[in-house]
Amino acid sequence: MTLVGYGAARLYGYSNARVKAMESKMLTKEFLRDIYKTDDIKVILAKLLQTDYKPYIEEFGDINEREELLDFALRRSLAKTAEKVIAITPKEQRDIIIRIVSKWDLYNIKLVLSAKANGKSFESISKYIVSSENVSARVIKEAMGEANIEYAVGKLVLSTPYRQILDIALDTYRKTGNITLVNAEIDKTFFSLLGEAIYRLSKLSYESAMVVKLDIEMRNVRTLLRAKKYNIKGSEVRDLLIPNGITNVDTLISNFDGAKDMRDLVASVKSFDLKDALTSYEANKYKQMLIFEISMRNRIFEKVISTLKHSVLSFGTIVAYFYLKEIEIFALRVIIKGKMYGLEESEINEMIRWAM
Repeated sequence: MTLVGYGAARLYGYSNARVKAMESKMLTKEFLRDIYKTDDIKVILAKLLQTDYKPYIEEFGDINEREELLDFALRRSLAKTAEKVIAITPKEQRDIIIRIVSKWDLYNIKLVLSAKANGKSFESISKYIVSSENVSARVIKEAMGEANIEYAVGKLVLSTPYRQILDIALDTYRKTGNITLVNAEIDKTFFSLLGEAIYRLSKLSYESAMVVKLDIEMRNVRTLLRAKKYNIKGSEVRDLLIPNGITNVDTLISNFDGAKDMRDLVASVKSFDLKDALTSYEANKYKQMLIFEISMRNRIFEKVISTLKHSVLSFGTIVAYFYLKEIEIFALRVIIKGKMYGLEESEINEMIRWAM
């Protein structure tokens, strides 16, 4: 039940005040525009060293190495933000926020399993670890020291709160031996479990529940678009879809089977307006699927910004802040990688128009 008045102030007063304090330290649009106009990566890094990202960037050695590993510094910053958000959430609702932010723990788990599958050592991945309270560098090192993937999973089961996800991942590995499928199953299981929390979340904050449902929907639509591109049958793709998005799985598959091509499939998507993305995709020499994902992420980010502006003394304020921090880090990654790979300013701007 959504609380109002004194009840809301009593439950959310502290957490919302903390959120507002953390939000005040986020990068301004002016700052993002400044680095967007800066071509020298070293200058961009120097500017970031004047912000709250400084301690995470300084973990990675000299300036040249920081260029290469900046992506991981940003991920680590988000992992620490997740821990802060969990800590300030009222205890009665902490399990919901944990489900929302724990995807960064799963990044660590997938990193371990991929490394074990490829015979790599802990030292080879240590600098890429996004350490958290639930999946620490110590736990990862112990898992990496096990003789094989099955023993590594066993160690993670004992040392992290992700037994259900890991049990399914291990079962997939035993059946297929394919680490790519294992990691895909981890993602699916995580979002399926997150979907189960949506009913409770909707009672606390309808707007927040819609953001999470859009996140799931984006992943389902992305899966279907890729399947249509590569002529995969609906019967083969159904098991990859995640329940509790905007559109139910049966409808998604029905639309997929009824679409003769990509254009038909895009027309059937009601949760996102992908007409402009389709035009860009058809004009793109390499037919990059990222074009659709960027369009959908833009819609999600716009929804998050709207939610944060309209949430006062509510659980929605906490959820929206975490997504807003994701937005900021996504924008930084797009700008920096765009500069490194020589993208035109217009291309970068299209990816993050909501931030500019």
